[in-house]
Amino acid sequence: MLTLRFDRSPRIYAIGVADAVGLGIYLSLSALYLKEGVALTTAQVGWVLGVSGIASLFGAMPIARAAQRVGFSAACAF
Repeated sequence: MLTLRFDRSPRIYAIGVADAVGLGIYLSLSALYLKEGVALTTAQVGWVLGVSGIASLFGAMPIARAAQRVGFSAACAF
């Protein structure tokens, strides 16, 4: 019988919070940079962030598969 173990250590929550904060900072600062620094229109900023989000969704799958096959360190070296 397969039993799942749920680890509720504070470390897991800290990692989740750090990831969420980092993503929030990245998205807000990249929007500001694209709007003010590169002088893109609001629609262009939306397109850039939308396409990058879709690309990251499709890019995560092959990277995860490579990490399973060759190991995490070797997959991150690419």
